[in-house]
Amino acid sequence: MSPQKELLLIEDNDDHIALIQYALQKSNLKIVLRCFNNGRDALHYLFCLEPPQHPLLVLLDLDLPGMHGLEVLQKIRENEPTKTLPVVILTVSHREEELLKSYQLGVNSFLRKPNSADQFSVLVQQLSQYWATWNELNEHYPY
Repeated sequence: MSPQKELLLIEDNDDHIALIQYALQKSNLKIVLRCFNNGRDALHYLFCLEPPQHPLLVLLDLDLPGMHGLEVLQKIRENEPTKTLPVVILTVSHREEELLKSYQLGVNSFLRKPNSADQFSVLVQQLSQYWATWNELNEHYPY
């Protein structure tokens, strides 16, 4: 039996978390959603637990309490075991400097959250379908 696929969500907006949960349920994919509302707790989960945690994907908001999402991304990329972990920025930000910096730090994709709940749901369903079904991981996975 293959291990359960896990999506790590780092998001502080409860409405966005609920929309993502709903979209994943609607997608019928066998994905466990693990949520953290700040970067520090998420990094602790990735770096400090035994055995090490290996999510399929990290969905990362930028405007987080305590530690900005770009700092979280930088720490993920600086840590040898997680440096190739797939990370997708999912944000309402329209600041071009954050888009540029995200790619400089090695984000896999930068997506802006749609204003419509229906479009948001479709985006999350398509994104999770891609990473859980179509994307091929290298032989050294989990990272």
